[in-house]
Amino acid sequence: PDASPPSGQPGPTLVSPTMVSPTIVSPTQMAALTSWMARCQAQYGDRPKFIISPSALLPLQSKHTGESRSQCDGWYAYPQSIRDLHHSLFATGCTNPVMLSGDLHASFACEMTLKDASGARASLLALVFSPQYAPYCFINTRTGDTEAQWQESWQTRQGCHGWEYQRLWDDDRYQGFGLIRVEQRNGQWHITLGAPLQALEPFDIAL
Repeated sequence: PDASPPSGQPGPTLVSPTMVSPTIVSPTQMAALTSWMARCQAQYGDRPKFIISPSALLPLQSKHTGESRSQCDGWYAYPQSIRDLHHSLFATGCTNPVMLSGDLHASFACEMTLKDASGARASLLALVFSPQYAPYCFINTRTGDTEAQWQESWQTRQGCHGWEYQRLWDDDRYQGFGLIRVEQRNGQWHITLGAPLQALEPFDIAL
């Protein structure tokens, strides 16, 4: 499907396909994830909830946008799965979800904002760390190869739904384990990103 340009200006409205689309998460897995989000929200409220995904949700690599979307090996190649995740977040009212991923051989933090047909909004924080060093340069993702922001929308009987993201932080020089500190300060949850042996300057994100 079409998407808006990196400038962030709205692009054409997308129409949901009538055929069954391929997914990166099976219906059984998505149902289990949805049930887990509902239980966590009921038990823990706004405490951050961590989802582990080997494949990255964000950021998008520029070479995979447009007609090359299917060549992406992350979530972006499977728009139906993104829509399923979108639906699950709104259905469960899950607050402060955080997706942890690897695969890109670089380090990133992106904020994803989702909206439904009623205008309600939800958010998700996508974090990427890649502990395994890739000696082949063409494998390693560079910040300049990714989109700093992106947005898409699609149409259903209920109206227009969509998502957008902003790249908050990146370090394409660091490949290694990330340290994630979660704490509540003055009634607001914060996530601080770092690395062993102070290999990264700490970066604080307020949820």
